[in-house]
Amino acid sequence: MNLFVSDIPFKAWQNIYTQQDSKNYSDFMRKTDRDSTLALNIISKISALTQQKKKKAKSLIILNYRHAFRKNYVGNYNYRVSNAAKIIFDKFPMKTANIYLNSFAERPSNKTGNEEIDSLYCPVQGGKWDAAFKVLSLKS
Repeated sequence: MNLFVSDIPFKAWQNIYTQQDSKNYSDFMRKTDRDSTLALNIISKISALTQQKKKKAKSLIILNYRHAFRKNYVGNYNYRVSNAAKIIFDKFPMKTANIYLNSFAERPSNKTGNEEIDSLYCPVQGGKWDAAFKVLSLKS
């Protein structure tokens, strides 16, 4: 088994000295199409492994929340969100599967006009799944 990271490289916290450094990095992340980068890094790694082995490379790709959605959607303030999984599904049709684990879901409130503040996170179905697992003494 091999483990690969696919996200945008982060130069580590030792390069963040000031509040301005942090703001610069945050601004960079907002302007970067992170999902396309994730998907292209994953696709190129799978393609390279397939060529090396001369057979299909099987992969387990772990993506968090909406990055793993098969379809794109319109996010807060009507901007279109491209999801990494959608790009991967398009590249490898009929060869890709998806599993969604219980997670926190983004629920826009649109109260302040600031996307970062208005994106609230809440448990799936208001926590009903978590409550059911607790009542049944299930850990996962």
